[in-house]
Amino acid sequence: MSIYTIISIYIYIITTTIYSKSRTVIDSGILFTHLKTIIMKLPFETMKIKFGKHKNKMVKDIPDDYLQFLLSKDILTGKLLFHCQIRFGLPMKTFIVTVTDAVVGNGTYAIQAYNKKHAITVCRRQYNIQNTQSEHGTTYDVQ
Repeated sequence: MSIYTIISIYIYIITTTIYSKSRTVIDSGILFTHLKTIIMKLPFETMKIKFGKHKNKMVKDIPDDYLQFLLSKDILTGKLLFHCQIRFGLPMKTFIVTVTDAVVGNGTYAIQAYNKKHAITVCRRQYNIQNTQSEHGTTYDVQ
């Protein structure tokens, strides 16, 4: 069964559960967590590494010990670093995110995330920050 088939089954179950207003809405949250895990693996599995002895190989074909070696040497960056941190269950760091000029949600928040960009995304979702559409826009200061 392909990953796309699994995702479509999960989406069908979630939408029918939510729209039928049954008692299993809590179960749809669990299904959503599994769906999120599958989706997070999808781009990671299709990425190619662009350096080293496994150059131009799909990440799914690279041994885990080599990826962990790259993590330990701080060689990985960007999406590859982010997905390796998730794949190997590395601990998140605490970031302080200060939000200014938002429609709703100005303030300072302590966020558990893997990197600064992830901290902003988590902050926006967790606290329902509404960005402005003005010329200057909402600003996020991450420390």
